[in-house]
Amino acid sequence: MRNLIKSEVYKLFHGKELIICIAAVMLFSIIMIAFGGYENGKATLTTESREIIGLVICTLFAVSYIGKDFTAKTVHHALTSGNARSKVFCSKFISYSVACFILLLLNDIFMGFGYSAFYGWGESFTQQEMFFSFVYILVGILFDLCIVSIPFFICVLIQNNAVAMVTSFGAVALIIALSQMPWSYITERIAVHQGGSIDFIFLISFVAVTAVLYGLGVTVFRKQDIQ
Repeated sequence: MRNLIKSEVYKLFHGKELIICIAAVMLFSIIMIAFGGYENGKATLTTESREIIGLVICTLFAVSYIGKDFTAKTVHHALTSGNARSKVFCSKFISYSVACFILLLLNDIFMGFGYSAFYGWGESFTQQEMFFSFVYILVGILFDLCIVSIPFFICVLIQNNAVAMVTSFGAVALIIALSQMPWSYITERIAVHQGGSIDFIFLISFVAVTAVLYGLGVTVFRKQDIQ
């Protein structure tokens, strides 16, 4: 298992997919700074536009990074080396989650604090504001990681890269459209110490649903005919 994870992480940081997505984060940040029209960095950090951009870029990464394994047949090497399919699935999910964490963190830093470098934070950046930023970013990333796990499962279970791309972007767009992104509001409530038990139950439910989807994904992947 450890060797599988090392192999996936090595491939992650030596491939071009993560670099391209980081460049996309920087490009969107520049566009946001130049044309965003927000009052200050704090407003940019807490805007839904920033979060949508992060979700879209992570979905793009899922399609390019995970989908490549099946189009290039590299997933066969791990399977034919005697590794259990559950371990292969887990190692890919860990490396994918690490990459998405990096992308989401950079997205928050570039758009929130990058914007504040030109237009200010909006108020004095006290210890309280530092704590708010820290909690808001970490809780927000946790929510987003649960959401972008869906494109991962889709790309692993649908071997056709074109179909996986359409389905992944469609699924994320549908979640955003139907839910109206309540997790963004809950994240801010938790960051300012106003989160109640319902907010934390909502957060735990996100994690629980992701765990269920992971279990279903592993089960299907074990029985899947890898072409």
